[in-house]
Parts: sequence; C-alpha cells; structure tokens
Amino acid sequence: MPTRLHAKAYLFHRNTGFGSAYVGSANLSNAALSEGLEWTTKISQYELPYLWEKVTGTFETYWQDDEFQTYDEQAVPRLREAIQRERRVTSDSSTTIHFDLRPFPFQEEILDIIAAEREVHNKHRHLVVAATGTGKTMIAAFDYARVAQQVGRKPRLLFIAHRKEILNQALTSFRCVVRDQNFGDLLVDGKDPGQRDYLFCSIQSYNSRKLIDEAADRFEYIVVDEFHHAAAPSYQALLGHVQPTILLGLTATPERSDELDVLTWFGGRASAEIRLPDAINRRLLCPFQYFGIADSVDLDALDWQRGGYRVDDLDRLYTGNDVRAQLILEKVCDTVLNLADVRGLAFCVSVAHAEFMARFFDDNGVPAIALSAQSTDDERNTAQQRLRDRGVNFIFVVDLYNEGVDIPEVDTVLFLRPTESLTVFLQQLGRGLRLHFDKECLTVLDFIGAQRKEFRFASRFRALSGKPMAKLDDEIEAEFPHLPSGCVIKLERVAQQRVLANVRESIRLVRPRMLASLRDLKRYLGRTPSIEDAIDYFDTTLDELLKRGLWSRLLADAGIGEAVVAPDEKQLAKGLCRLSHINCPQQISALSQHLHSPQQTTSAEMRTLIAMLHTTLWGMQYSEMTLEDAENRLRSNPTAIADLQAVFDYRLQHSPQCPSFASPAYDPLAIHAAYTRDEILVALGHWSYNNRPSQREGVLHMKDRNIDVFFVTLQKSENEYSPTTMYEDYLISHHLFHWQSQSHTSEQSPTGQRYIRHRIMGYTPLLFVRESKNLSSGLSAPYHFLGPCDYVSHSGSRPVSITWRLQHAVPTRLLRTMQQQIAI
Repeated sequence: MPTRLHAKAYLFHRNTGFGSAYVGSANLSNAALSEGLEWTTKISQYELPYLWEKVTGTFETYWQDDEFQTYDEQAVPRLREAIQRERRVTSDSSTTIHFDLRPFPFQEEILDIIAAEREVHNKHRHLVVAATGTGKTMIAAFDYARVAQQVGRKPRLLFIAHRKEILNQALTSFRCVVRDQNFGDLLVDGKDPGQRDYLFCSIQSYNSRKLIDEAADRFEYIVVDEFHHAAAPSYQALLGHVQPTILLGLTATPERSDELDVLTWFGGRASAEIRLPDAINRRLLCPFQYFGIADSVDLDALDWQRGGYRVDDLDRLYTGNDVRAQLILEKVCDTVLNLADVRGLAFCVSVAHAEFMARFFDDNGVPAIALSAQSTDDERNTAQQRLRDRGVNFIFVVDLYNEGVDIPEVDTVLFLRPTESLTVFLQQLGRGLRLHFDKECLTVLDFIGAQRKEFRFASRFRALSGKPMAKLDDEIEAEFPHLPSGCVIKLERVAQQRVLANVRESIRLVRPRMLASLRDLKRYLGRTPSIEDAIDYFDTTLDELLKRGLWSRLLADAGIGEAVVAPDEKQLAKGLCRLSHINCPQQISALSQHLHSPQQTTSAEMRTLIAMLHTTLWGMQYSEMTLEDAENRLRSNPTAIADLQAVFDYRLQHSPQCPSFASPAYDPLAIHAAYTRDEILVALGHWSYNNRPSQREGVLHMKDRNIDVFFVTLQKSENEYSPTTMYEDYLISHHLFHWQSQSHTSEQSPTGQRYIRHRIMGYTPLLFVRESKNLSSGLSAPYHFLGPCDYVSHSGSRPVSITWRLQHAVPTRLLRTMQQQIAI
C-alpha cells in the first residue's frame, strides 16, 4: 500500500445551494472511477454546510497560492515549451532560467528575519542553520539579490566553500536568482577568472592565491558555507582578516563535538533555522516514522553536571550490557521490513559503547562496524561505501554528526544514548533525512529510559511537530496529529508515560523547582541568568515565564538577585505578563527611551503610546487614575521599571519584523505588529486611559473618523462563541481575506452598504486578526494589524461574506499560522 494519499478535490457550485464536493484519491478518468481502488468522499453543501465551507475555503487558499498559475488558452504554448525543455537531453551543464525564481515560504521567513536583524538591530553577521539539502545556498542567493536591489547594484561577492561541487551548485544558484548567466566565476583547481569582484572560491584557493593580501573590505558580501569548519586554521585566517558589510554563514551542524563555538562570530546565536516540518512538507527531506521504545536502563539516579549526564556514567550502564543490546536488536528486527536491506546509523555514547554494539550485532548475524572521530579517513570512507553496498547494515558512531558524513542512502537511525541538546538531536536525525530514490522514509528508533527531571523531551517533539505552539501533552496523548506529511510518531506505552511525565513536569514550571534551577543555571553560566537564558533553559515562552511573577522577584527568591523594590509588585507583575506580546520595533524603542528619559511629552503619537502602555500595565482595576498618576506610580516601582526594560530588550531582540511606517489614519499602529484589543482601542482614539466605553462586539464603527474596525478570531470554538458569532473568516492569500459580517447584517442594510461601498462613502476598513482567543498561557491573544483593506466581492446576506484585498501583503510568518486555521 502507498504511504501517502495523493488527494484531489472537485467542487461543483450550484445556484440552488445544493453544491457538492468530492475529495479523495480518484482522478477524473474511466479507470479511476470504475476500475481502480480509490477512496473518495462526497460533501453536500446542504447536508454538511460546515464541512462545505471548510473545503471551499481551503480550496480557495490553494487556488490563490502564488505557486499555482491559471491555465487557459494563452498558457498552452508556455506549458508545451516547459514540457519540451524538461524532456530535452543535453550535455550542457549550464542552467538558463526564463522566469523569476521565488523563495519557498519557509525560506522567505528566514529572509525576513535576516532583513529585520539588519534594520532593527543593525546586525550584519548572520548564521542560518539547516539540514543538508534544504536550500541554504538558495537562501544566500535570494538574500544577495535583495541586497543588490536595495543598493541598486551587485555588491562585490565572495562565496567560500571547501568543495568544488558546492561551489558549482552555488554559482548556478546565484546566476539563476540574479537572472545573469555571466555573473561570477569559480576560483578553484587552478582556474583564473578574468574578474575578481564576484568569486566562488575554495578555501584552499583563497589561501594559495593570496586573497588575504586584498583589502579587508574588498568584498562587501561574504558567504561561508559549512561554517562549522570555521575553527580550522585556514578559515580562521579568512575570518580574522575580512571586514565585509555582510557576513552570512551556512551550516547544518552548529554544535561540534570538540566544543568549539561557531556562534561567537554571530553574537552568540543563530539568526534562523529551517524547521524540519517545512523541509519535509516541501519534499526537500524525506518523511520519518519515529518509534519511541521503552529502554531497559533507567537514568534518573545518575548525576547531572553542566547540562547533561556524565559520559563515564552512561558508558558504565550501556557498554557490555547484553540485556539492553538484545532489546535493541529485537526491536530493530520487529520494526524494519527486511533487516538485510537496512542502511543504518546508530548513535552511541562512547567509542567503547560503539564497538560493543557493533560487535554484538555482528555476532548475531547483522553486519555492523564502529566509527568515531578517532577513525582514519580510509576507515570512514570504506565503512560508508560498505554501508551503501549493504556490506554492513549498521555503522555505530560517536559524534559522527560533525564529521561531514553525508550518506543519503541511510534509512534507519538508532538513538542509543540520551541527547540533551536539541541541536545535536536534529543534526543526528538529519543524517537520515536526505532524499534518495531507494528509500521512502526514515525509520527512527529512540530508546527512552526514565530520565532526571533536568532532561527535556519537550523541545524535540515541538521541533518535529507542524504545530509547535500546540499544548504538547495533548499532542502526545493524541499521537501527534500535526506532523509533517507522511510522518508518524509512535511511543510504546511505558515510553509514552515517561515522556508525558517529563513534559508535564517541565511545562508546569513549578516555582520551587524553578528557583533551584535558576541557581544551577547561574553556576553553569558563571553569571546571573538573563530572561533569554531562562526562557531557553526552561524551554518556555516569555508570557509563561512572567506568569510566575516579576523576573527580579524570581532572581531574588532564588538568592541570586537584588532585593525587590516594587510597592505595586502584584499588579505590575500581571501587567508585564500582559505586555509580553509587544513586537513593534518603533513602539519598543520609543517606550524604552521614555523609561530612560521621562521628559515632558509633546508628541501626540508618544502620548498615545504611553497611554497604551499604562492601559496594559494597570488593567481595568486602576482606570480611575489619570495617565499622569499612572506614570508617577510606575516610577515609584524601580524594580518593575528594570524588569520592564528587560522585557523590552528581549522583545526587541526577538522581533521578527522590520519597522513599518504607519499612516496618520491609524498612527501609531504599525502594520503586522501585535496589539491587545485594549491597546487598539486606545490607539484609534476610541478609548483614553481613564475613559473606556464598553466594546464587546467584533466590529467597531468610528463615524467621526470614517473607519470600520474588524476584530477577527480565526479559530473559534463553541465553548467561546455562540452559534450566531461563529463566522467564516480566513486568510486566502498574502493579499486576500474572507470575512463574514455579523449575522444580522444584510446586504441592503446601511451597514452592509457601507462595507460594500466604503470607497465611495470615504470609509477605511481596518482589519485586526488573531489565530485564537487565548494563548496557551491563558492570556488573551493579541491581534495582528493587517492594515486597511478594499472591497473585492461579496455574497450572501445575514451574514454578508466579503472578500477584502489587503493593501499590505501579509508576511509569510503570519500567512503560515493564519492559513493553518482554515483546515482545523
């Protein structure tokens, strides 16, 4: 049986309201409809209106996707030409592109993050982490093209790699993206190009051709592929010399077994990572079937030092343990279809452990070999070829993920040791995710023992999920319903119990354990932890962390912080938690400056921003105060002000968007930034700090400003919304949004006509959208400001369904999450 259902959908719209949708595997052919084994379901518009709306809405989002093009009579010649070009066999290795290449959505997200780092943080050194084969080089090419467009010329480029094959691929990619088949030259293997402004150069040629003698700023844009080699002397000479305007590092393995930190070149952290679900859904990596096996060895009694178990302790438990080795062998035999066909990698804790496991498998009729960093190049090359040829079925390895081993044929991965680092776990998993014609998917066996409470399962399962912000314990109990296409995770009963207990313990963030962990974290870091340190360590979010009180209070109670001076600590702790959504760079910078220099404010925009801040900080309980009283009261809480600044610093550092310049019609709101409903009402002038009229509906008519405001929640539930307010609202594409009016609004009513004829009547509709009513922390979710929109079409009455055209394209990061709701 095939592992994937290649679904098709056929929709028949009828004016009678009795439309039909057929969704399933069948093509519209005689064989498919009459002879083949197919699965198809019929959905009736009349009998199943809810499913009909979901199907038609989802279909419309696909129809409007930029990747699809309308096929009509004018498109016939273009299609024929494309087919002929694909069939044409030529020995010419050059690639000519006759159309503009566009990044995949997940690549565009990374490009937007890099752009925000430059514009918001003035950061021009970026590291992109992604598994081999997921298009890192294309990201570099697209970013270079963006920069070239911004500056009006092609910046002088140096692309560094250590292999000729990589340089050839990179040169082709850049030429295709910039639409110039004469762009750039190779500087490798003795080649001597006539120009030196755009070079794709091996690190060996860089040193042998004395490019280091060039001026440090000779190249304006430098890409270093496989940046994990940066610790080598040849790379150190390059990096220590050059001073480009932009440095872009690309790597699949940012963590090295030799503990050399490549992140120091990039401010201590990577700019972005390509998530595995994105790459798998795009078929850039193969799908996986992950089996969590209950291990026979428990680790909860071992010591935990500096973020992990001691290798010696694990080695003592694993090496020579015939009972565990037999369990591993039996589970492999039970899981794989044909053991003789397997090409597997198994990750071990030590050289002794790897050699023991290889010997055990070999003695039991499964050819295997052990490799480690101590193995010679000849031994590694021979072992890899034997695995490809199925001369051996398993290579048992130690820290082989950082040795540049690339075996696309690997179809099975065994995790035989606990992997504390998420990055290392993904690096090791990625060794089996390369596409290859001889495998349909990767089989993963992870042997899960009882762990200490410091060990974290949560981050790895979030990384594998297509919906990482979902409640993780619910996802585990439901057997992971939001995995990438073709993937499955199956946990044995005891393994699931262990994972669930660990996840629930880690996401609960029990205060006494948090305080002890903060003390441990200080000892590990050698300094007082920051908010970012704590969020990374606890694998949590800012709002979840701040639910536990002021950050300074947590540090003080842990005995590693100064005394708290905050008379209004309880109220302001809640307020800071409510403020954790803030992500507009202009808003953060303006308010941060206000905290440092509380001068008399004359700007109307600044007064509004201050009012928005205090509305969120103090809530409804203190709305009787004047804005001046609220400001003075905040100043009497110096610890809270310090925490507020820390929140601003964290949110600015993690703001994913570039500054946007608002129109006076809705100043100081920024396009695509996040705001609570209360902040929006203050910003639009419907509220002031101490005048807050009731506003419960999802629409607001501001007659004095000729504005209609729409508050939209995409994912509605019957527990939170009545049947009359379960409107069908969804994002169709970057530019189109489907919205339903209130149930009592008819097409011919004054309100309906104002929506439809808004341009003639001088009105501006403003759209604010959020995915769900509440965040996982329980806080009310903020809305994203999608900006002004224009009427396109409508249908129906009571309610009226309207398609709006957004004046500002929705960025990919929002499109992804908002379009997911249509299929829920």
